[in-house]
Amino acid sequence: MEYAGTLAARAAVNDSPEGLEIVIPAPRIWPMIVFLGLWLAGWATGEAFALRQILSPTPLPAKAFLAVWLAFWTLGGTAALSICVWMLVGHERVRLRPDALTIQREAFGLGPTRVYELDRIRNLVAQALPPLTEVAVARSAQAPGGKLAVSAEKAGAVLRLIGIGGPGVFFNYGGKPVRFGVALDPMEARMVVTQLQARHSFTSRETAA
Repeated sequence: MEYAGTLAARAAVNDSPEGLEIVIPAPRIWPMIVFLGLWLAGWATGEAFALRQILSPTPLPAKAFLAVWLAFWTLGGTAALSICVWMLVGHERVRLRPDALTIQREAFGLGPTRVYELDRIRNLVAQALPPLTEVAVARSAQAPGGKLAVSAEKAGAVLRLIGIGGPGVFFNYGGKPVRFGVALDPMEARMVVTQLQARHSFTSRETAA
């Protein structure tokens, strides 16, 4: 069976030396990216101002206060920058090895890798969108009670617009839920599950028979 090539609109699959590899881009949540970009511009201004004050002939107590403030300010900016970089260029690299499923969340090749033993993975499924048959989003005379009803299909379109396709792929590991691929829509998530299940028979019950 041929696996190499494009898997879906937001994922690609290849055979790597470690096994089947699926690369899924991070969710591109553009409103958050724009907000963080603007916030980081202000953050950089604050960093420069604090550094100038510390290096200038400022009284020692003021320098000590600014040094503590700058430390926390730098941590906050680093966290915001890492989130922004993750959403812009990050990927989830899923590898199905003979003994384990690994999920690496990376940007520029760097990022933590989680390892899941295959015999402890249960119920690998592509989750559907929540049953949002009717969601009150605005006042309108078009629906009873003055509310506009929105179908699950439209709700999914809104999620895709901001970079989130759906709940993604889910499995149970040691009694705890694990989820990846939230940038994928439900159909793409099902394709990922099909590719993985074609290589390994994942247990579908909570305990092995």
